[in-house]
Amino acid sequence: MEFIINEEHIPMINNGKLNISKIYLLISLKEFIDNISSNSYMSDDVVLNIKKRYNEIPTVITWGDYFQTELVFEMLDSSDEDFQRAVNIIKFDIISSYIIFSGKLISFMDWVEDNFQYIQSRKDQFSSEEYEEAFHLKILKDYYINLGIVNNFSSEEMDWYNIYKEDIAV
Repeated sequence: MEFIINEEHIPMINNGKLNISKIYLLISLKEFIDNISSNSYMSDDVVLNIKKRYNEIPTVITWGDYFQTELVFEMLDSSDEDFQRAVNIIKFDIISSYIIFSGKLISFMDWVEDNFQYIQSRKDQFSSEEYEEAFHLKILKDYYINLGIVNNFSSEEMDWYNIYKEDIAV
């Protein structure tokens, strides 16, 4: 069964650790991620095997569950503004991932991976900016492949993306 808020977060809601602003952001993040993901975080077979073995269904099944849960555990005590900023960065990166990698040949994906491995193995020969750029591009590639990102972006999300892109370029 899918929940709009991961059941692991209910105790944090009940004890006041997650306010309504953060809850709304978590719900919107999960909906966004689940809408553009063609892959699940856990396959149906894995979920069934866990259910058979432990008589429990995992709480993190979709990529929306995964991102929602990671955000809570990384940013639980952050301000609402920092929480919003983190959601914005995730959404921006997901859309950027699609824009960068959709329609690209596997050779481009391989180049991104090889370039990252090369720079990582020789960190001392590259600036921190070069390393961070290669690392970030690899993350975006991994998002694109692992989530199976598809173009289910709404016009509002694309408008937000273009405005956000302009804002961070300034």
